Amino acid sequence: MTEPADWDERLRQTLEPLGVNTFLADPSSGFWCDRVTGLTVGPGSITAQVRATRTRGHQTRIAVPVHGKPAWAALTQALAADSRLATPLLTGEVPLAVEPACAGTGHPLLPDFAREAALDCTCPAPATPCGHLHATLAVFARAVRADPFRLFALRGRDRDTLLTELRSRLGVTGPQPPKAAALPLTAVLDDFFDWPTPDGAAPAPARGDQPGSLLDELPPLATTVAGVGLTDLLRPLYQALTSED
Repeated sequence: MTEPADWDERLRQTLEPLGVNTFLADPSSGFWCDRVTGLTVGPGSITAQVRATRTRGHQTRIAVPVHGKPAWAALTQALAADSRLATPLLTGEVPLAVEPACAGTGHPLLPDFAREAALDCTCPAPATPCGHLHATLAVFARAVRADPFRLFALRGRDRDTLLTELRSRLGVTGPQPPKAAALPLTAVLDDFFDWPTPDGAAPAPARGDQPGSLLDELPPLATTVAGVGLTDLLRPLYQALTSED
C-alpha cells in the first residue's frame, strides 16, 4: 500500500473493503455525492440525508466504537510526548503521523470500517452498503480532508476538548480572551473630566439640605479677616454658588 498524500486518500484506503473506491470509479458517483446533505459527525456516528428524488430521500447512519476516558488519557499522552505532533495540533493542523502514533497506544484513530462499523440506510436496497451509504462515506472522506479533527470527534473528542486536554498535558495556557478596545476620546469627551464616584461613596446631599451646611462640617478655623471668621466669610459665597436660581 502506497503512502497516502492526505487524509482523503487515507480514508479511501480504509474504506476500500467496503467498495467505496469502486463506487467512486463509477461515473454516476458524483451525482450521488452531490445529493448528500446534512453530513454530521459526532461521537460514534456519521449521519446524513441522501436525496433520491425531489420529494424523497433516505437517512444514512454509520456507527463506530468511541474511545473511553482511559483510552483518551493514553492518546493525549502519546500526542503530547511528540512535539512533531503536538505543535501542529495546537496550531490547527492534523499531520498524517498522528494515525500511527494513536495506533501505537492500542487505540486507533481510524476505525476499521469493514469490521467495526454498523451501516444503516432507510432505503429498501438489499445490499449493504448501498449506494447511499457509499456516497455518505465518500463525502465523509472529503470532509475529513477539509477538517481532520472530525476523526477525533468521531472517536469521542471534539476539537476544543482535545486541544484543552493536550494543553493540560503540556502545561500550556490556552489563548487569552482579547482585551476590550479603548474607546476613542470623542466617545467619552462629555464626561472625560468627571470625577469617578468610588464604591461606597456617601450619597450627594439632598436638595432640601441647608446651603452652606458643608461648611459646618469643617473643623473650627482660627483664621480671620478684619475680625470676621473665615467660615462666615465663605458662607455667602457658598450659598451663591449652590443656589438653583
